[in-house]
Order: sequence, then C-alpha cells, then structure tokens
Amino acid sequence: MHVWTAGLGVCGSVCEMAHEVRFLKEEERPTFRELLMAAFGQDVEPDEELDARYAATFDTNLMIGAFDDGLLVGTCASFDLDLSVPGGRVAMAGTTVVSVAPTHRRRGVLTAMIRAHLEQAQSRGQPVAGLWASEWPIYGRFGYGPAADLAEVKFDTRHARVQVAEPDLRLRLVPAERAQAMVVPLYEAEFDHRPGMLSRSQRWWRHRVFLDHKSDREGFSKHRWVIAESDGVPVGYALYRQKLDWDDFGANGKVNVIELVATSDAARRSLWHHLSHLDLFPQVSWWNAPLDDPIPWLLTDPRRVERLVGDALWLRLLDISGMLEARRYLGDTDLVVAVTDAMYPDRSNNYGLSVTDGSATVSTVEVRADVGLDVGTLGALYLGGQRATTLAAAGRIDGSAEAVVELDRLFAWPVAPWTPEIF
Repeated sequence: MHVWTAGLGVCGSVCEMAHEVRFLKEEERPTFRELLMAAFGQDVEPDEELDARYAATFDTNLMIGAFDDGLLVGTCASFDLDLSVPGGRVAMAGTTVVSVAPTHRRRGVLTAMIRAHLEQAQSRGQPVAGLWASEWPIYGRFGYGPAADLAEVKFDTRHARVQVAEPDLRLRLVPAERAQAMVVPLYEAEFDHRPGMLSRSQRWWRHRVFLDHKSDREGFSKHRWVIAESDGVPVGYALYRQKLDWDDFGANGKVNVIELVATSDAARRSLWHHLSHLDLFPQVSWWNAPLDDPIPWLLTDPRRVERLVGDALWLRLLDISGMLEARRYLGDTDLVVAVTDAMYPDRSNNYGLSVTDGSATVSTVEVRADVGLDVGTLGALYLGGQRATTLAAAGRIDGSAEAVVELDRLFAWPVAPWTPEIF
C-alpha cells in the first residue's frame, strides 16, 4: 500500500508528528463517512437508501484518508467519470468529498491528499481531474481552474412566461420507473453535444439521479418527470420539484428545476412553456442552467428574469499534450503556448500546438512561446467557457494582443459548457 507523508506547516512550532496519507481499508469506510458528514455539518443516520448509495458509488480503492496517530483527520475520494470535451470525451478523476478535521487545518494534510489523488489519477491513465469547489481560493493553488459556469435563473410567471406552445410536440408526465428508459438516451445525446457533462453509469443513474430521497427535497415534492415527444419519440425532458405556497394575493407556489435536456430547440421551448404554465406555481427557478439557455429570450418580459452567474466545474490538467490533442478546435493555427505548473515543475514546458482541420498535434518545443499561462488558466480555457482575452486582461495570460486573440479564437466553442450536477 502506497503511503504519503504530509508536509507539516508551522503552527507556533513545527508539529511533531507526520500524518500518514493512504488509501482506505474496507473496515474504515464508516469512520470516513462520519468524518466527512461532520465536516459539512451533518450526521450519519441509519438509512437503507443512503447506505446503499454510499456503498454503490464510493470505491475504497479511490478513497484517501489522512491519519494522525491512527486517527482519521482528512478525507478525499475520486469517481471514475468520462468528461465531454469539445468534439470528444476524456477519462476524468472526479475529485470529491475533500475535508480536513478542524483540529488539523494548515498542517499540509490537504496538500498531501490532493497529491496522492492526482498521482493515482495519472497512474490510472486519467489525463484530467475535475471538481466543484466549495471555496474559490482553495483549489487554484493545486492547478485547478474554473472551466464551466452556471446561471441561477429565477422568474415569476405572473410577470413573464413562455407565451406560445409548440403544436407539433406532446408533453407527458411520467413516473420515475418509466422515465429512465426515455431520459438516458436523451442525456447521452446531450453529452455528445455539450462540453462539461459527465458520464453516468447504471449505478449512478440509480443511486444519484433516480434516488428521490426525502433528505434532498427541502420541503418540496417528489421528482416530477415531464417528457417531450415528437411523433411518439422522446426529444427532451425536464426534472423538477414543486412546493405549494400562498401569499396575500393567492397561490405563490414554487417550481425548482433540477435538469432540463432537449435534443432540439423546439423541445426546449416546449419544456419551458410547460414549466411557466403550472397553475398555482408561479415562482420558477433553476439553480444550474447552462449559460446559453435561451429562457430570457423566450419570456414575454426578459427583464423579469434574475440571472446569477457562478462557477461550476473546475479542471486540473495532468497530461497537457494529451488533453490538448483530445478536443477539437474551430480553426487552424500553429501556436506555441508556455504552460507553467507549480505542482509538477517538470511539466512547465513550451507546447507547440499545430491545428489542422480542427485536430491538434502537440509537442514540447524549445522555441520562444507566443503566449504564456499557468496550468489552472489553461484548465479554465479548455472547455471553451472562458475567454482568453478576458483572462489576459486580468493578468492571467502573457503575450501580444494578436497572439491572445488567436488563442481566444482557437479555444472558443459554439456550445457553452455545462455540468448538470455536483458530484
């Protein structure tokens, strides 16, 4: 069993004992879960469905613990996922459930766990790691960059709604047990179309998507699945919850959209029409809409839409050449990009990027770079969700104005990246 020793910070004096960082033993799974839940202010309560979710989705071989004299003081784990990228897919290590006991902060525990996690990902042929960041300042120092954003959308259908239905489409509310056969192919079609999405195994669908546990509802209803069909063929779906409420003027119920996927613009318009015409439920919100979702343009009064943009998926590139070759590009170019990596200095190289017919060939070169950036900034650019010109204005990219514009043009993509769920 591989063991890493955590580097120790200075806390008044140098701490006396190094922390053992290693992969978990099977009998340590309950303790791991208890520490993790406590870190996020929760407790483990006996529950067959949640116990089954934990057992089915967490692999002990991918779970890392930090120990102080045998006591578990830190957690980190990974999911095996595929990530959709512009024009393709790559294997990704899904960084998850990272926590350090409050008694052991700032002692190098987190750094040692992340290093163990990233080294395992590389040994297993995963060229990238990805996560949702609980706090922005933490993960940049490990080379992660915010690659996909989300839009939290809210509107009141008493002031704005989708006016016109799609006459050629039929909508049906279906129970969860019937929905799965319809929605899985639709999700997979969207995966092939949109960067930033995550593959879903049969276990993931069962335990992470279709498990409608009461602890996830926050006072709202069970899942509602509505399917859009064209000539009897599913072309889109929306997953949402409802909560009835009243104010002094009447019904003020809420609709919380969880996921909306459509294979055509008409299907998306039809689903939004449905969501904006639910009697007694005028308050519609979606906490994680793609940035390019057309809902403001569909409503009768777009000014009534509240949109709050935030960061979603962060990427940490591990195999820079492999990742640059894995995606497609909109134009052709020959560009030399200098990438610095503080965590892995041997990967701080000049990468010659030669793109022909949208496909790239990458090699390390000794010639002068056209642009320079760190690995986190490259991760932010990778899915096409961030602008190189904006990052250059923020001092995150060096190079001539012409070279930055070329980099911006090269990494752009017509579909905004979107990651449908936190993992």
